[in-house]
Amino acid sequence: MEKSITLSASRAEKISVQITQRDLGFAIREVAAEMCGNPDDAGCDWTTNNEGRTCIAGNSDWVASTDPNVATLVDAANLLISGRVLKVAGDGYMKVPNL
Repeated sequence: MEKSITLSASRAEKISVQITQRDLGFAIREVAAEMCGNPDDAGCDWTTNNEGRTCIAGNSDWVASTDPNVATLVDAANLLISGRVLKVAGDGYMKVPNL
């Protein structure tokens, strides 16, 4: 993932950072991963369910976290990355459009 960051500073130490919405989503997902011990996701999607669990690859058996705060971060990240929240639904996952 390539990031383009522009920083400018004044004597008051104010900075301006430019980051794409998608890159911000990946950064938030990185924080969520750190909060649950950086599980090996094999590059798969991170999903959540309505009970506050975070699952990987839409598999309700592959639980990365039961912390509802992690699930909230994952939902926010997915919304920024793809414009949708990814929820576990049965044997796979469903995309919930624009909540």
